[in-house]
Amino acid sequence: MRTPPIPPRPADGHKGTFGTVLVVGGSSGGRVMVGGPVLAGLAALRAGAGLCELAMPESLLPAALGVAPSTTGVPLRELGGRLDAESAIASLEAALERATVVAVGPGWGGGEEVEELLVAILERTRSLGRALVLDADGLNALARLGGSMHLPPHAILTPHPGEFRRLADARGLASLDPISPATRADAARTISRALGAVVVLKGHRTVIADGDRVEVDEVGGSILATGGSGDVLTGVVAGLWSQWIAGGAETGARRFESACAAVLVHATAGDRWARGRAERGLLATDLLAEIPAAIGEVAAASR
Repeated sequence: MRTPPIPPRPADGHKGTFGTVLVVGGSSGGRVMVGGPVLAGLAALRAGAGLCELAMPESLLPAALGVAPSTTGVPLRELGGRLDAESAIASLEAALERATVVAVGPGWGGGEEVEELLVAILERTRSLGRALVLDADGLNALARLGGSMHLPPHAILTPHPGEFRRLADARGLASLDPISPATRADAARTISRALGAVVVLKGHRTVIADGDRVEVDEVGGSILATGGSGDVLTGVVAGLWSQWIAGGAETGARRFESACAAVLVHATAGDRWARGRAERGLLATDLLAEIPAAIGEVAAASR
């Protein structure tokens, strides 16, 4: 993969200079999931975003902010252990207006209320012209909504092969194979064109496609195969993209480059942790501390 550019870091910048990432996720129903949005939010900050807000079920938010005090929180009301979609939509309104990039899906769970909230977020990000990163349960909710749901024009999707298959099935593209090395690039390009989004097809040799351009990452390996690693990638994508936009780039202008850079930074962070260690045992939290140095390596290679 060609080394992508990293957003510049002006010496006189302040937290408002580098954008705000809003992460929507977390679930208190069924399996309790707090870590996904926390990892994504901290990764966005490690990647250089100026601010990060976590929009999560109100019962989980104190725990999330306890382990991620650098973020702020938007509590989403619950009823009977599930999100109250109508109230959550109202709570998100001001946060969506403040956001530079909206990252949706880490640890979000499922259910009709999640789908209802996703529809509202897609409509609002479209009307506000916001950048969107859709991952994990956000992708599953999109697939359940079927082929009629259109994404806003500035979106990056980060599916693993299972999520990719669900999206492809929903769009009548069940024949696409996201696993075989011989077909992964074409599959990513095809779904990217169908959805009008940049697609990051995760896995061994992650593929990044925007419908025309395709890049394949050859850095990293199975050291990254651990729970929460994808949430970190989501945060890095959002954090890098937010800096380009806040720095003056048009919302969609650096979309493909942000996705490519995030994949390379994420893989480089894994490689950095693995140096001098065994080939296993990485935790997603270990990646966070490696992100700044990994960005430095990628930035130096891109000059």
